[in-house]
Amino acid sequence: LIPLLVIVVLLAAFAGGYVVSLFVKSPGQQFPPPVGSAHETVDTLAGLDDLTLPSLDDLQPRRLSEWQGKVVVVNFWATWCPPCVKEIPLFVDFQQQHADAVQFIGIGLDDATALAGMAEKLGMNYPTLVLDQSRGNEIFERLGNNRQVVPYTAVFDSQGHFREGHFGEMDADELQQKITPLF
Repeated sequence: LIPLLVIVVLLAAFAGGYVVSLFVKSPGQQFPPPVGSAHETVDTLAGLDDLTLPSLDDLQPRRLSEWQGKVVVVNFWATWCPPCVKEIPLFVDFQQQHADAVQFIGIGLDDATALAGMAEKLGMNYPTLVLDQSRGNEIFERLGNNRQVVPYTAVFDSQGHFREGHFGEMDADELQQKITPLF
């Protein structure tokens, strides 16, 4: 009975991610207004210095401000989210082409083992941090994702200022338009 329950929960999560991706990409449709929040979106990476998340590489705590000086692109993703997995190769290519100006950082919503397997499969060439489930809602909201959906991408300029958040899957044109002007 428990394996069946696990399968049902995973299918529901998969379906939810898929529906969100369709909703975001449908022309003329918008997300509902943001929900009320006890936390404000940060203005700068330095405003997140109280937040540390374990790195997937060695599980040591890392701060997002460590990468200030480049355009920082923080992407919330999960292994069970098809739009997340679909956009990661785009990020890998962009990171490789613009490594001197941009630093992508993934924040994974799964356990470290599942994240590591998917990161290897996708050839992720940028750091992945593991979401602290006890502070998950706060972390989402502080990075502008008060709708708590994945994928979600927060963009910071090279001075560490929050520029914008993007709900849903990004395509190559959106990535170019949002990131390249910040170089």
